[in-house]
Amino acid sequence: MDYENIRALIALILVLAISLWMVIFDRKGKEEEIDEEDKRRKRIRSMAFDAVIIALLIAMSFIPYVGFINVGPFSLTLLHLPVLLGASLFGWKRGLIYGTVFGLLSWAKALSGATSVFDIAFQKIYVAVPPRMLFGLIIGVLSSVTMKIRDEKKRNVFLIVSCFVSTCLHTVLVFGDLFLAESWVFGWVFSDSVAIEGTGITILGFLAIGMVLEASLGAIITPILNKTLKRAIPTLKTAESASM
Repeated sequence: MDYENIRALIALILVLAISLWMVIFDRKGKEEEIDEEDKRRKRIRSMAFDAVIIALLIAMSFIPYVGFINVGPFSLTLLHLPVLLGASLFGWKRGLIYGTVFGLLSWAKALSGATSVFDIAFQKIYVAVPPRMLFGLIIGVLSSVTMKIRDEKKRNVFLIVSCFVSTCLHTVLVFGDLFLAESWVFGWVFSDSVAIEGTGITILGFLAIGMVLEASLGAIITPILNKTLKRAIPTLKTAESASM
């Protein structure tokens, strides 16, 4: 790991620490009005849900062809699905945390087994992590808005659209960051070579197809799991309201 990655990691840890402090501070302010036993139950319940989402992210990251599906030099990801689900249940604060974990795992995966030039680019922490943090934050903010919609049909439609749009934004953010951070990508995009231009169009077409597939999966699976879990575990509604 070079010094550039170390400095970026330290900065990222500070950002995550501040985010966690914000969550804890906000939660303490709200919990002053309830008794200690209720606070303890909510804290344990929140930790349990966080552990499940993070464990799922870790498992999917390192089980072959589960979290990352390699197709040529690219990887389609399903790792966004737990982030979508967790953020849709608990709002932007937890979405930011899950998104950060998503980014760190992407970075660790690239470090442990890069198979293409794109994987090598993701070995730089400032390429792998910030877009995933923003992704978790965006879907969390949209989900916090969704939670306030009283009409169930409108709420479901808004959640579907939010999952699709935020996943598309995730792809744009990832490759936008890659474009800004890696000089070879900039040179490739603006190359005068006909051969490179043709290859670029093919790659962009593949990325567009992958983006739509990932977004469609998120828009279909997340609302179904969200609704199913809320019916199966009524306390999720309490956790949801506490996270806003």
